[in-house]
Amino acid sequence: MSNKNIKRRNKIYINKQKQNKQCEKCGWKEHSEILHYHHYKGEKLYEISSLNSRGSMHLIKTEIEKCILLCPNCHAWLHYQEKYISSIPFVLTKEISDIAYTWR
Repeated sequence: MSNKNIKRRNKIYINKQKQNKQCEKCGWKEHSEILHYHHYKGEKLYEISSLNSRGSMHLIKTEIEKCILLCPNCHAWLHYQEKYISSIPFVLTKEISDIAYTWR
């Protein structure tokens, strides 16, 4: 498979994982294609977007399993709070299937 085809396959797979999903913080679900992957567990080895062109499917799936989907607003707010408001990152209080955050 050519590098161009691998990149296309990976991008399609990564975006397909967002279909019919919503922000796991606020529930926003319009245009799920713009949801952001946010690493919350395990060691972050790669940005999901960087795996479009160089990642194996196994590596992509492994990294996605470490992530939750957040809308751009919640994702920005989370990082803002981590950086400027609290030295302690947000806390996940439930399993991923039923996430609740404690925002600092």
